[in-house]
Amino acid sequence: MTLGVVLTIVMVAAVFLQVIFRYVVNNPLNWSEELSRYVFIWACMLGASIGIRRKAHYGLDAIFKLIPVRKQKLVEVFLYALIGVFLLVLIYFGIKLNQEIYLQTAPGLEISMSLPYSAIPAGALLMLLHILLMPFVHSKERGN
Repeated sequence: MTLGVVLTIVMVAAVFLQVIFRYVVNNPLNWSEELSRYVFIWACMLGASIGIRRKAHYGLDAIFKLIPVRKQKLVEVFLYALIGVFLLVLIYFGIKLNQEIYLQTAPGLEISMSLPYSAIPAGALLMLLHILLMPFVHSKERGN
């Protein structure tokens, strides 16, 4: 959660600086737009993992309301298994993509493009870990 706040502050600061330098100083920064874009991607992936941990994905809630109560647990397990498979695909192809682009550099920040692209497998891995730990965490919360 704290990392999400820090990333948001960095993103807002970069965009604010870009506006000031572009419209007040008339000398736009060549790195701030890139930085805010990459930080936003990382924040989205980390935020999605927090959403999984908290079971706060609205699409799943809408589906559960359509299903009889006794079948909801079975559907929940099926949906999270399906999400888990999708996350495994994201992890695999995210790592593969990083292996292909690690020598490319971002023009403004002059960092390896593997750093922003690492958000995909890292975020997917966090989400997958939250799904795998879900039975243990939620059983402790219920007092079981």
